[in-house]
Amino acid sequence: MVVIIKADDGSTYKNFVDLLDEMAINRIQRYATVDISDQDKQWIKSTEASNGIQ
Repeated sequence: MVVIIKADDGSTYKNFVDLLDEMAINRIQRYATVDISDQDKQWIKSTEASNGIQ
């Protein structure tokens, strides 16, 4: 399994460290950090809107 990590503008350094801790706890050895695309941001907004999150 490979996990792709895409942080948005609201992410903090602590969020990233917490995420890396979770990767270690769950023994995920293969992961990549990549830039979030505009399309990804649109999908997030769409999903949040569908779930009543503003």
